[in-house]
Amino acid sequence: MEETFIIGKCEDMCPMKEVKLREREKLLHRLEMGPNLLPVKEFQRSAAGKQQDSSMTIRPPDILQQTITYLFNNILSSDGSLDTYNFVENRLRSVRQDLFKQQCSGHIVLPILEPIIRFYAWATYWYSETPGFQSYLNDIQLLECLKACLRVADESNEMPSSDIEALYLLMNLGNIHPLLRSFSLPKKRRSPLLLKSEKLSLDWHMGNYVRVCGKIKELPVLLAALISAKHFPTIRRHALSTMAVAYNSRTLVVPLSLLISIGLFEDEKEAEEHCHYYGLQIRESSISFQRASFNHSIKEALFKRPEWISCKLHLALLPDLFLNGNDC
Repeated sequence: MEETFIIGKCEDMCPMKEVKLREREKLLHRLEMGPNLLPVKEFQRSAAGKQQDSSMTIRPPDILQQTITYLFNNILSSDGSLDTYNFVENRLRSVRQDLFKQQCSGHIVLPILEPIIRFYAWATYWYSETPGFQSYLNDIQLLECLKACLRVADESNEMPSSDIEALYLLMNLGNIHPLLRSFSLPKKRRSPLLLKSEKLSLDWHMGNYVRVCGKIKELPVLLAALISAKHFPTIRRHALSTMAVAYNSRTLVVPLSLLISIGLFEDEKEAEEHCHYYGLQIRESSISFQRASFNHSIKEALFKRPEWISCKLHLALLPDLFLNGNDC
């Protein structure tokens, strides 16, 4: 059976039929009620027997773009709570749902998908320490959006933003298949940012944690935040495990300042906490690395959001960061 496409004709962020239903059933979210707040179409899973969408319930691309801008400017930027994330995430999934029910060309799809990708990348870091945040579900949506965006770009020969190509590579840091894909891209799509991300990913593929730590601060803040949340716990565990073998000694010690200087930790307190966590002994601001002391049974690494990344994101204007990819 051939897939049918709909031409969206709904000129509101939420179809009037849905607005009336949710008003009647008292299902409007708190972020849809109040001064300057508007209802936004809710994401609903497709179900057997459900009435098919009509063109009057599907929003065209310009209204989808307007919806994204509204969510970032009026909702997310004023309240960063987990409840707000859940609301915005649900409405963005609805945007994607409407988008892919229409046969839109690449130059229309990319400007809609790219801000959504940046939102998920930001959330990966921002809510990483928030109780109740389901990071694995956020990761699924981020990867789905990245793959869809790059697939559309490949098929339409459109140019995605350079940070989107880099996000896909760094989300899969060290994975050889995304690296090979990146190497095979046309020259015009291999931007300086992508080349830098390739080198970083290749460094991690080879286990060179010193180079990885040194290059993270050279990245735009959103890419650095993504690596920090997704990969830094593993990088730290690998580094300490490697050092426990390389510097194995009963008498010699390694100063904590070495770990800080290569970018593994921000301060001595954080370095001490991680060393104790893995069973390594601290002696007067130095580490006694002994191979037998490292606790390899601990698989889940510690994570604390780096202060320098959090400060940069605090200073960032989120709508500008998401909509335009402008770094702070």
